Amino acid sequence: MHGPPLRPVPGLPSILAAVCLLLGAPACTDTPSPRATDPSFSAADVRPAHAYECAAPDGSSFHVSAAPDGDQWTVFLPGRFAPQSRVAHQVPAASGVKFEGPDLLLWTKGPEARVDINGRSFRSCTRVVSPPPAGSTLAPRFRALGQEPGWSLTLFPDRLWFVGAYGRRPLAFPLPEPTGDLAANRTTYRAETPAHTLRVVLRDTSCTDTMSGASFPYTVSLTLNDTTYAGCGTPLS
Repeated sequence: MHGPPLRPVPGLPSILAAVCLLLGAPACTDTPSPRATDPSFSAADVRPAHAYECAAPDGSSFHVSAAPDGDQWTVFLPGRFAPQSRVAHQVPAASGVKFEGPDLLLWTKGPEARVDINGRSFRSCTRVVSPPPAGSTLAPRFRALGQEPGWSLTLFPDRLWFVGAYGRRPLAFPLPEPTGDLAANRTTYRAETPAHTLRVVLRDTSCTDTMSGASFPYTVSLTLNDTTYAGCGTPLS
């Protein structure tokens, strides 16, 4: 039996202690977006970008990210839009910042954006946070994973990064203040964005990954909107 997540774990502050004593209030800063092709991506596997989550008419959502490249920008789109990588240049705008490229418009105004892709216009786009850049002092503190479907959750000092559907669905949330239950050896996080809600429960009970058979010190339950995932987790040194 491991100590509750409210007290230090050998070699690393506990999840709650790390947040309350070391991390301070959560922040949403400009940082890159991961190449989310593997649920076990490393903190170094990222690229600098501004990321936006856009709502589609069918109720689904997708991410658009943009990264500076000299005097131009590269815009990265999800698989439903081809080509997925496009070069855009800044053009004059009455307000905000506007970029245009082949069959592409990205017009940002503070935390909101409009994106036009291949003749389709998406006007409900909201800026989201994403993992820190390679070499950042914001190293990940905790990682959890589960199977069928494969998913992972990484706790950074100022954000939660969930990657679902075997790496095809990356979502970022500002790190909330956790609540702890000493009697139950349990720590809970509740976070939300305009499009999603997330509840994460870390329990200080041993856990075995159903696919690899590997043992972990924490059992993790995660609910994204109305879907619940079960898995295992461990602090990171």
